[in-house]
Amino acid sequence: MGGWRFVRELFLDGHVTGVPASRSLRYVGRRPLASPAPGSHHAFEAEQEALVAEALRAPAAARTGV
Repeated sequence: MGGWRFVRELFLDGHVTGVPASRSLRYVGRRPLASPAPGSHHAFEAEQEALVAEALRAPAAARTGV
């Protein structure tokens, strides 16, 4: 999660130009682990593909028009 906790607060407090504080944010990334990478290039690529797909997926409210 690294810098997410710090950056999230900047977004939520409205300190990021062009991004309203009311915008919903969600974390997309690896769960907290002792190692910085999975240890296998194949596992790393699969994990990265899943993370990018999730990050680019629109939130449920945007998909349903709610």
